[in-house]
Amino acid sequence: MQHIELENKLGNLYLTMLEQLSVTTYNKVLSKFTESIHAILQASYTSLYVMDQWHEQYEQMIELTNHKDFANISSFIKKIKHQFATCTININNLSIATGYEFTVIPLNKTMVQTGWLVIVLNKSSCSTLMLRSIKIGIERFFSIVFDMNDMKKQKEKNEFLFKFSKRLSTTNNISSILREILTATKTVYPQFSYYILLSQDHDIDHTLPVKTIEYSDDATKHVSNEAFMTGDIQIENRTEEKRTYLYAPFCGKQGVYGVLQLITPQIVCFPQGDIKFISEFANISGQAIENSTLYQTSHHLVTDLKLINDVTHKLNLNLQLSEIIAVMREQIVNICEPTHIGFIYFKDDKYHTFEVLPESTYYFQTEHSEMFIHYLVQQMKDKHESIFSGDFIKHYPSLPYRSAIVIPMQHDSVLHGMVILLHQKGSAFSFKNFKLIESLIQHSSLALSNAILKDQLEKAVITDYLTKLYSRNYLDEMIHKHMLNDEKGALVLFDIDDFKNINDTYGHHIGDEVIIQVANVLVECSKNKMIPARWGGEELALYLPEATLKDGVEMAGKIRKKVEKNTEPKVTLSSGVSSWSKDKADVVNDVFMRADRALYKAKKSGKNRVITEKCINE
Repeated sequence: MQHIELENKLGNLYLTMLEQLSVTTYNKVLSKFTESIHAILQASYTSLYVMDQWHEQYEQMIELTNHKDFANISSFIKKIKHQFATCTININNLSIATGYEFTVIPLNKTMVQTGWLVIVLNKSSCSTLMLRSIKIGIERFFSIVFDMNDMKKQKEKNEFLFKFSKRLSTTNNISSILREILTATKTVYPQFSYYILLSQDHDIDHTLPVKTIEYSDDATKHVSNEAFMTGDIQIENRTEEKRTYLYAPFCGKQGVYGVLQLITPQIVCFPQGDIKFISEFANISGQAIENSTLYQTSHHLVTDLKLINDVTHKLNLNLQLSEIIAVMREQIVNICEPTHIGFIYFKDDKYHTFEVLPESTYYFQTEHSEMFIHYLVQQMKDKHESIFSGDFIKHYPSLPYRSAIVIPMQHDSVLHGMVILLHQKGSAFSFKNFKLIESLIQHSSLALSNAILKDQLEKAVITDYLTKLYSRNYLDEMIHKHMLNDEKGALVLFDIDDFKNINDTYGHHIGDEVIIQVANVLVECSKNKMIPARWGGEELALYLPEATLKDGVEMAGKIRKKVEKNTEPKVTLSSGVSSWSKDKADVVNDVFMRADRALYKAKKSGKNRVITEKCINE
């Protein structure tokens, strides 16, 4: 047969078989392909071996021979089959293969050995070059077939899981959910035995193969406990039973609710694809069991949920932080009547500083409580977990109260603070009330977070990022407001002299530090509702309500001297001062312009000085 004619026949065969894969089974396609190769190549012997992943060994799928010399070759191949995983075998000097080309073609799937195709050809009918071309084509074909089959199986599994999940979503009845799980398990693995091991008693149909997980050190129960405790699939081979046990935990978002136990009729090796599928199947089941459990539990918490709903409704009324804390305090006191209640707010995300909010009772305003709060801050910092104790003196002996509840105020894993409840009596708080208060605080945390964020945003809008002084826009608004309601005021504009030299000499980082140092001086000197602000760049401003031009000059001189004395590297200030009064026709922009012109004159006349410019009506 000519090489080109053979290539065409093989090419048509590859296309035909790939089309067949979508309408018939994987095994039938492999068998039909092997038969066609045998016929096209007029082979004396052809045999296909495919890896059985469940038993981790190559199994013969089909064997074809039309020559008496190869009647016993199958038994020979079985003897050397273990070598297939390490090399390609060409045997030309065997008496049974004299005059023939004995070739083993490896079949791979993404670098994994999946099978072998054994072909024996008459040497006179096939050149070495032609045989090499045939091998390359067959290897590529099988690689595509294996990948397409994997994709097809994955699609079927995804569709199965989707339909399974959809069925579970239609019910909150635990028995119905378990029945669906068992039915689906039987559909996928009809040859297996199976049980459901649950972590607690449920009101379920006792005809179902359901058992309660037994916590024991017994070797036969250890693996199921391991799956339940870790949330990971566990597998054990019981050689005395000649069976493999697989335990797949039912994992929900809040915990593990049980284990699916699969028992094979013989010892097997679960393929990775099946382990992944079983894991996804068990997770869907766990989430359904969790939803059912939560649904049933909710019927026992109607009163508590109504309380939380009422509180949440109040908190959604765009309340301030103090108002939110007041609502929380009222409800907590009604629930458990603590001797003392403390609301602690963390000022930074490292928990280095905290504030005892005014809604706290008097104990938390004492020096004695400060070390206790520091101790609790460390506990919250390390674990972010609630504390419930009927005898907390064991943990903190100097505490004059025995019962303690500490609950973090957090939202989206961000810890904003904590609520502390204390009582003089031991075991004064019930666990039910503890869980209710914990739930109440958790539901309040969103409103609390929003209030904190709102407060921070309001400050950010009116605050300069670098200096923490007020922004120029805020200064403008406040002067305009003062000119409508007050009698007089003064404005001082400051400019750091030779600031460019600071940046050129020391770098912009030091330049920023100098601006911050000057800003701190303004804050230290500010009093009586004065407004320190950043005017722009190295220019700062200070507005003095109800002040005269003379007051402004005195304050500017005081700040100028203090800046020259306390900055490092040392800098000086030039200052321009203006003022306004009710009896003069004046507007905000005129006050700014006069101060700016005065500042310009100070810079031009030698720097490090204070210059004023009066209103033209004065």
